[in-house]
Amino acid sequence: MVRVFMLEDHAGVRQGFHLLLEQEGIEICGEAENLAAARQGIRLGAPDLVMVDLSLGKEDGMDLLHEFSQSEPGLPLLVVSMHEDAMHVNRALQAGAKGYVTKRETANLLGHAIRECLAGRKYVSPRAACGLPKQGES
Repeated sequence: MVRVFMLEDHAGVRQGFHLLLEQEGIEICGEAENLAAARQGIRLGAPDLVMVDLSLGKEDGMDLLHEFSQSEPGLPLLVVSMHEDAMHVNRALQAGAKGYVTKRETANLLGHAIRECLAGRKYVSPRAACGLPKQGES
């Protein structure tokens, strides 16, 4: 079974993700609402992938992307965010995210994104990809 750790500051959203991912056969092995708890939980939980929200109240999930892409380069990081603009998507991918999904996407897309990232492929959801240049464009 795939083990996912979730960094998300809203309890209701975490609960919703639990229900969605259970239906996909994905286990949430830990969760946190802030960076300190996430750092500890990820190290203790040994997840296969980490889902990262960028907006965490006064904290920024981008900090975790930078940190773990350096310290744990084999651990896929998937951003799940309300931000759909190209700036956030590009910054997250440059910081080490393997994928990016917006919170307005359909539920089954999240499971697909997780599987793509675990297979070693980058994944950017349709809404997140809207503002990005197409392949071959500069």
